[in-house]
Amino acid sequence: MTISLLLDGLLVALLAATLVYAVILNRRLLSLRKEKSGFEKMLANFNASTLRAEESIHRLKAVADVSSKELQQQTSLARTLRDDLAFLVDRGENLADRLEDATRKGRGQAKAATVTKIENAPSASRVVPKRTVPPQGPKSVAERELIQAMQSLR
Repeated sequence: MTISLLLDGLLVALLAATLVYAVILNRRLLSLRKEKSGFEKMLANFNASTLRAEESIHRLKAVADVSSKELQQQTSLARTLRDDLAFLVDRGENLADRLEDATRKGRGQAKAATVTKIENAPSASRVVPKRTVPPQGPKSVAERELIQAMQSLR
């Protein structure tokens, strides 16, 4: 009988442990049921936030596509204008070079003509060409007097 009594005692202890565990589990399930509505609200908010994020991503992609196309058009226009400007600058440089060459040739011919006139003129009547200072805008009184004094020495 001792074995059956020991087995009955063991069974009572196990049933008591099961009863305690069932009470703890019941309390946890009750708190989970109470929080179920809060959890459902949180899931609904999360779902709405996800939908808004997806819509925003689609709008952002659409705006990025439009901006990309506009930027591509502006870049293409800028390249065209850059090429035109480079062409105009090149033509301007060529014209400036031609003008400079023509000016040098003209000055060389003018100097040669002056030297020829001076050499061909009789030695007593050689005339030294008078240099004049080109006007450069309003001058002070002292500058004007200095220029007059220098011109009178010639």
